[in-house]
Amino acid sequence: MDKRRHERYTLWFPVNVTTDDAKQTLAVAKDASQSGIAISSPLGLEKGARVSLVFRVPPDGGTEQTLTGTVARLEPNPDDPHGMWPFRIGIEFDDPRPELESLLSETLTRSQRG
Repeated sequence: MDKRRHERYTLWFPVNVTTDDAKQTLAVAKDASQSGIAISSPLGLEKGARVSLVFRVPPDGGTEQTLTGTVARLEPNPDDPHGMWPFRIGIEFDDPRPELESLLSETLTRSQRG
């Protein structure tokens, strides 16, 4: 059974990640919703780690989003196990952002139109 509460949108965009212990990395979003995001990352983050995320939706000029959250899942990235993005990480936002729903939906629709 799927535990997700909100619709997820498959979109690829850059995400700056900073941990509470000041580690920083650039990651790539795989999908996102108003309550969380799945990223591919060069840095493995422990389950339960606190993070700050900064990204733009749409990535080509949208409003900068700054959110905090907790790593809910860490797994090897089967699509890039030895490459630049060897980890897949699920992050749950501290507070859902309902306004992200329309931004994600509009960005996905626009990308599908080409």
